[in-house]
Amino acid sequence: MCGTKGRNMAARVFAVIFTLFLCYSGASAGQDAGPVASTVTGQVRGTITHTTDLPDKPIYTFLGIPYAAPPVGDLRYRPPQPALPWEGVREALEYGPYCPQNLTSFNEQEHDFPIEFGENMTMSEDCLTVNVFTPTVAADAALPVLLWIHGGALMIGMGSPPGWEALAAHQDVVVVSFNYRLGVLGFLSTGDENMPGNYGFLDQVRAMEWVKENIRNFGGDPERVTIFGESAGGISVSYQLLSPLSKGLFQRAISQSGTWKTFPVNPQPLGITKMLAEKVGCETEDTATLTACLKEKSPQELMESFESLGIMFPLPAVEGTFLATDPMELMQKGEINTADYLLGINNHEMGWMALPSFREGDPRAGMSQEEFVKLVRKGASMVYHGNPNVDKIVDTIVAEYQHPTTPDDPMSILYQFTRMNGDSMFLGPTMLVAEKHVDAGTRVFLYEMQYRPSIHPDRPDWVGCDHADDLFMIWGLPFLEEVSQKYTKEDEEFSLTLMAYWANFARTGDPSDSTGGPTDSPSLPTWPQYTPDNPVYMKLDVVPTTDVGLKPEKAKLWNEIIPDLAAAAGTGDGPVVSTATGQVHGTITHTTDLPDKPIYTFLGIPYAAPPVGDLRYRPPQPALPWEGVREAVEYGSYCPQNISALKHFEAPIAFGEDMTMSEDCLTINVYTPTVAPDAYLPVLLWIHGGGLMVFYGGPPGFEGLAAHQDVVVVSFNYRLGVLGFLSTGDENMPGNYGFLDQVRAMEWVKENIRNFGGDPERVTLFGESAGAISVSYQLLSPLSKGLFQRAISQSGTWKTFQVNPQPLAVTKIIAESAGCETEDTASLTACLKEKSPEELLDAFQALGPMAYLVPVVDGTFLTTDPSDLMKNGEINTADYLLGFNNHEGGWMGLSSFLEGDPHDGMSQEEFLKVIKTVMSFVHQGNPNLDKMADTVVAEYKPTDPDDPLSILYQFTLSTGDAWFAAPTVLVADSHADAGARVFFYENQYRPSIHPDIPDWVGCQHGDDLYMVWGFPFLEATRTVQPQNYTKEDEDVSLKMMAYWANFARTGDPSDSTGGPTDSPSLPTWPQYTPDNPVYMKLDLVPTTDVGFKPEKIKLWNEVIPDLAAAGKAECPVVSTETGQVKGTISHAKDLPDKPIYTYLAIPYAAPPVGDLRYRPPQPALPWEGVREAVEPGVYCPQNLTFMKEMDFPYELGQNMTMSEDCLTLAVFTPTVAADAALPVLFWIHGGGLSMGMGSMLGYEAFAAHQDVVVVSINYRLGVLGFLSTGDENMPGNYGFLDQVRAMEWVKENIRNFGGDPERVTIFGESAGGISISYHLLSPLSNGLFQRAISQSGTWKTFPVTPQPLPLAQMIAGEVGCETEDTATLTACLKEKSAEELLEKQYALQLSAGLYFTPVVDGTFITTDPMKLMKEGEAKTVDYLLGVTNHEFDWLMLPYINQGDVHAGMTQEEFVQGAEALLAYEHTDNPNVDKMVDAIVAEYRHPTTPDDPMAIQHQFSHVHGDYTFVGPTVLVADHHAAAGGRVFVYENQYRPSIHPNRPDWVGCDHSDDFFMISGLPFVDLPEIEYSREDREVSLSLMAYWANFARTGDPSDSTGGPTDSPSLPTWPQYTPDNPVYMKLDVVPNTGVGLKPEKAKLWNEVIPKLAAEKKDEL
Repeated sequence: MCGTKGRNMAARVFAVIFTLFLCYSGASAGQDAGPVASTVTGQVRGTITHTTDLPDKPIYTFLGIPYAAPPVGDLRYRPPQPALPWEGVREALEYGPYCPQNLTSFNEQEHDFPIEFGENMTMSEDCLTVNVFTPTVAADAALPVLLWIHGGALMIGMGSPPGWEALAAHQDVVVVSFNYRLGVLGFLSTGDENMPGNYGFLDQVRAMEWVKENIRNFGGDPERVTIFGESAGGISVSYQLLSPLSKGLFQRAISQSGTWKTFPVNPQPLGITKMLAEKVGCETEDTATLTACLKEKSPQELMESFESLGIMFPLPAVEGTFLATDPMELMQKGEINTADYLLGINNHEMGWMALPSFREGDPRAGMSQEEFVKLVRKGASMVYHGNPNVDKIVDTIVAEYQHPTTPDDPMSILYQFTRMNGDSMFLGPTMLVAEKHVDAGTRVFLYEMQYRPSIHPDRPDWVGCDHADDLFMIWGLPFLEEVSQKYTKEDEEFSLTLMAYWANFARTGDPSDSTGGPTDSPSLPTWPQYTPDNPVYMKLDVVPTTDVGLKPEKAKLWNEIIPDLAAAAGTGDGPVVSTATGQVHGTITHTTDLPDKPIYTFLGIPYAAPPVGDLRYRPPQPALPWEGVREAVEYGSYCPQNISALKHFEAPIAFGEDMTMSEDCLTINVYTPTVAPDAYLPVLLWIHGGGLMVFYGGPPGFEGLAAHQDVVVVSFNYRLGVLGFLSTGDENMPGNYGFLDQVRAMEWVKENIRNFGGDPERVTLFGESAGAISVSYQLLSPLSKGLFQRAISQSGTWKTFQVNPQPLAVTKIIAESAGCETEDTASLTACLKEKSPEELLDAFQALGPMAYLVPVVDGTFLTTDPSDLMKNGEINTADYLLGFNNHEGGWMGLSSFLEGDPHDGMSQEEFLKVIKTVMSFVHQGNPNLDKMADTVVAEYKPTDPDDPLSILYQFTLSTGDAWFAAPTVLVADSHADAGARVFFYENQYRPSIHPDIPDWVGCQHGDDLYMVWGFPFLEATRTVQPQNYTKEDEDVSLKMMAYWANFARTGDPSDSTGGPTDSPSLPTWPQYTPDNPVYMKLDLVPTTDVGFKPEKIKLWNEVIPDLAAAGKAECPVVSTETGQVKGTISHAKDLPDKPIYTYLAIPYAAPPVGDLRYRPPQPALPWEGVREAVEPGVYCPQNLTFMKEMDFPYELGQNMTMSEDCLTLAVFTPTVAADAALPVLFWIHGGGLSMGMGSMLGYEAFAAHQDVVVVSINYRLGVLGFLSTGDENMPGNYGFLDQVRAMEWVKENIRNFGGDPERVTIFGESAGGISISYHLLSPLSNGLFQRAISQSGTWKTFPVTPQPLPLAQMIAGEVGCETEDTATLTACLKEKSAEELLEKQYALQLSAGLYFTPVVDGTFITTDPMKLMKEGEAKTVDYLLGVTNHEFDWLMLPYINQGDVHAGMTQEEFVQGAEALLAYEHTDNPNVDKMVDAIVAEYRHPTTPDDPMAIQHQFSHVHGDYTFVGPTVLVADHHAAAGGRVFVYENQYRPSIHPNRPDWVGCDHSDDFFMISGLPFVDLPEIEYSREDREVSLSLMAYWANFARTGDPSDSTGGPTDSPSLPTWPQYTPDNPVYMKLDVVPNTGVGLKPEKAKLWNEVIPKLAAEKKDEL
């Protein structure tokens, strides 16, 4: 369907189809020396080619000759300039690069086209070249010239290949092909002088000028030029016939399958250009700045961004130079280039190739009539969106294309569908243009191509000559070399016929006049001239014939009947109304029950300037005025949001259907029964809901309310979510932009509504859910005073969405997720303004699935906290009607809370768990959370405590009361106390549209909408889905509309004065006061009641707030060297009365970014004021994939973001008394030095149970923390240096947190234990700690890398850095993003198993650790270290056994695994076999050596002993020998949190972490710990704290009195290697796996050191 607005429908088709009309490589050059020809810019040397059937006839081919200067830099988006001259002879032997385009999408599609586009070619903006194919270069030959314009939807394509040797050779003509600018570089326009557009067409003009200047030297006649093209090339030819610029540059023209009417102009090109500009980060207010910015972007950026917009292609524009005005106007005035014109179509244009672009499924199965109608309707709705005659248009098309004999046959239906598409896009436009050219005096020849080439053998027989099938014939492909297809004799004959017709036309202007042509040219039937009076046309086939009237009935349909139907519903029906910014033209709509009562509907009127570019995150500005009459017939774009969230709701609305999303969304819609300025009807201004995150002002519309109640209804869009309610809490981004948009919409109403029949002094705000919340906030704002007189809140008040007192924290998380710096709010805001809406929406997901953005106190819209405003009576005392539905939490949202099927109900345990989870969002960290949850559950007792559905029912009532009922009563009371007239309701009517919802569900959230909107009286559309509404639905809808309209008219919902005479009679609705809390129960028969659920209201408005307040206490402010910090108070579950002061994310070093990357950490920068230390902050860059795949009972990194600005620490302390001098435990996390974070979980329980201060830290990891070049440019060990800096921070500051800086114990697990071991060897950490604990890891677990440079070079090479010079390498790596580096790190870990380990850097580690230990240079601090008894079992077993771990492993796999293990350290050692034998012998299972599970069990111990036991015993021995006091352990306790692990698994790697950190006493509802877990946790925390206090783990001196009594833990020495077996009942053992330790510490090293011949 192609009308003047047909571009939208055609979009999908042309993106696929026109790509097919391009070219493929295939022309071959001969071996003879090529001729030289002169051009005005220099000489060119070509090649000689031949066709396969004329080997003795040379064709001189000149390729890639520049015809214009490269359109790059400042020449982008400018008319082409002449090519620059060159010296000498330019080799014209290869095609030039093709212009920027995306060929990938087409080449990846499934189609039967035998061409790989762009093969062996390159793409460049420097692409404006021509190719010449000529049988002679004699300057006096004066041969006719055919100038080919390629197709490809003005988006893709190239002039050649294939070449035109065949046409040149067979017809003695000169053929020229060329490239021109395409897509975003060729047809973008701002609609003014800064970027007028049509650059591709201007390139075509320049190519014609080049032909006129030069073609004589190639044997051509510059006065006999025929331009010809197919598809977009045919369209281009048609446009050139309308342009004054191309007059005189050609004499004849051929359009194959396309005219300008196929691609009509875009009347408003700036919109698309702005969308693209915003997408690539350009400012859009000023078109000069916009253009300059787009010139800076790479072609790839522009193409990728344009493609992501979902717009298929930019269209030509009327820019006043190439195209003076609209093409139809030019044609009607006869302002046409009257060159001879040959044009036509193929007889099955949309036959086969395009079908996948319209529909899914196998086309060989045909199409149903329903699908046919659906697709026709979809197309018609896009072209004639908002036109009330769309249904008539659809019916007319369907009737015209019904198959005459087999209307129910799926293949017949599909066949007719293809005909319909071809006729709409090609037949109709071609016939229209042909007639207009004849009318202007042009000689016209018309054709229909009927020949189907043989190269599509797999297409069904019913497919005719499809779009582009003519190309193969006119190109003469049957006669070209290197063409893989086998062409038939008929193909060859038809190709010769077609080439002859075209060449004859080029020579004489008559396709059948061969005068001057070659003597062997085929004899052709006469082709008569076409005129409207004698519409003869040629049917091109193997034997061409003529006919009269090319599908006249179909041409009439598309060129007369459809346009007439569209026009009949157009300008004549809708009124024109003036606004302050310009006139608008609307449409007329009706309700189903009042067909004779018109409602004048005006849609998509801008009420504010687009909030884009610098206007993002700023208050809305007035809309810009426009000239002429603006069509207000379609809804505007909806504001950026995740529309998919709406589509989960069960509602009779097709959310977002036929709509687009854009930041340019601030539009308003008006529905009115009159546009008389003196009508003074009441106005209801609707504010839509959607959690301030989603939805839009319309559709659906408000025709029902306007028609039935004689009111003017206005709806509008406002900014949402991350664009509407983000805030930095200061002047840079104050926030509340969505509310400010609402105020601006009210101002628009005040300025303009009189002209739409409304009374600007009788405006009622109304809204539901977030719309109701908005209304409630507007009643508290000074900005909206005087802009409305009454207000209605349906299911929501400000108390439902309370303000966020600390909005900056959320904004920082989003900013970091979007890749913005967060220290400076001005820079943060500027950065967020540069991001696309899609990037921001994606970044918002970092907050989690349940996250919302809420209002803030910004000092302008909201001057202070709403509670204070209400207490002070600072309320707009407008009349206020408010209420809720009787089952707000009923059914719709249950899936958000329940894991199972809600039809099955819920258990009492699940009730309590969910209530606690929900309440934790508001009362996070409150020690009274359990009491609050228990109180709620006790209040909502089910009638049958054992019935899951009764429990579920009570749960749904609790959520509805908490979020809607109680807040509404609270607000109603406050407004009544302030003097406002208040009316209160509970809606009890459940509409009939939810038949599948259980009977016990009442009127749930949103159910009132359908009644107030008047859904039972709206016509079904693609948006408002058809429903069978009952008479009761209609009655309730009429009553609710009447109540609402009465209130808007008079301030009293039951006072119908001034209303329509047929308005329903309603029961009186009394006024509500706190003393007489009467309310209306809205139902089929409304009734009144007094006092809504007083006990439930008291619970939520008094009892719960009192409990919450009792649990809150102020966390003290603590001073550090860099500034003050304020934390939060947390508790252990079993010690609710013992506060732990928690300070999170305190910077201990400057952000290691920019030049500070790969440098030692620098001190943190000071800050002013008190820093909020309440959020976990960010974690250092890492890939969490490995850790998330492990069998951990919790998810790492939840509610956190990743950033290089991560050097922070957390403090957990029972006191901040500076003289408390408590022992300090300094935690270093594990994770292979590549993963992990200090704040994985808190240490509240440890601090509470043992009266210690615990500090945890982040440090740099992996490629950012341990990469090294082995020299001064990147020495390495940055993660260790961060740890040193954190210890320095502790020494400087910990006293103010109650800690003793002289009693610091560093402790860590896995890579944290390894770190501890390295600190014992480093001079940098001397004096910074007094004791140390290594859990499951020592330096020997991760020995130093002797040659770190190759790994650094490998990483550098992967990210594109030079690697020869380490200074350059380092500088380059500093420029790369953390994400780039992590991607390569992860790939190397997967492919090569590479990890980043420490190095000898000369500073942190002065020499090899073994040497330091042997020389006794290890710190002799007290040292506690040990392992778990099954280190390498279930957690990491999948990484060492690639098979099924439940099936065990074979002995052969054991041996292979041992070899692989040794390969890390002993590659190429000749004694590896002997080492493997020693391992196999030592770990042979004593009783079941052949059992696969026993073998696997032993193999897990091989890894555990090699990685942990051996190194731990070795280090323990050395430290003890050096004089250190050493305590060794083996942890044998397996916690209960791994119920799915096999019984033979012991205490696995990291199992001790859960116990030592006290997690059984931390409130983690998803993990259940046993009594034994808690006992072991208390024992371990006591041992560790005792050691930190006294240096002896069993000496509890100075510890809390309730600390558990523990067995004595003896000191370890090499002579008496006693160790503690940690379990529920700890006991001692002597010699930790001595035989295994000996194997790994003595036998294997000895074998590795010996020469083979010594053994």
